Amino acid sequence: MEPLAAINEWCCSVTSVTWALNGLGKPITQEEIIQKFTPYFPEWKDRPGLVSRTDVLRLLEMNELNVGKYIQSADKEELCSFFSKNHPKYQCGFLQTRKSTNHCMPLVGLSGNGFQFMNCDRVSPSFIDVGWDFLGKTDADMLLVFQR
Repeated sequence: MEPLAAINEWCCSVTSVTWALNGLGKPITQEEIIQKFTPYFPEWKDRPGLVSRTDVLRLLEMNELNVGKYIQSADKEELCSFFSKNHPKYQCGFLQTRKSTNHCMPLVGLSGNGFQFMNCDRVSPSFIDVGWDFLGKTDADMLLVFQR
């Protein structure tokens, strides 16, 4: 899949969820998510696509993804241990940063050395490779989602 650009400045989480759902064979667009779920997110009237960190799971469930176990952490050992125990049921993952701004990017690949994410920049979306130290530099958590 090609990198996906966010449709507006508030939409990185919606873009990330869209990209993850499409990768799981559930085709949907950012526009469709915003149109379908605006009644559940009143703030979308003024800032379409803006969601909190915890609303990413809610959006996945609202799009009928079978969310079972999940972990949200910045600890490499904890994430790797949880992933290795549950990897057959892995569905998708996200990096949620707080520095320098709040941002959400879907996980493309994960290894002991680091990971690859899709940066949904509105002008130049791309895949980026980072090491585990990126979590500390950006005050980030990784959210890994597994099916029931």
